[in-house]
Amino acid sequence: LANRINIVISKSEFSSNKPDYMYDTIKDFIDNYLSHINTTSTKVFIIGGKQLIEDVIYNYLYMIDKIYYSIIR
Repeated sequence: LANRINIVISKSEFSSNKPDYMYDTIKDFIDNYLSHINTTSTKVFIIGGKQLIEDVIYNYLYMIDKIYYSIIR
């Protein structure tokens, strides 16, 4: 997406439209990327599947100030 930093969190190869950054786990992302930016003025949107979202909610809920939730039927 234009004017955004695109980060992919996946243990699988990602070949189309290379992201700006790629991490294997949300922990790697937090430890290596978030620790180097000003998180009070930077919005981070996590879009993912069940496993990624559960990992974020169960382990990093204290870092979340807003959740946008969609139900897909």
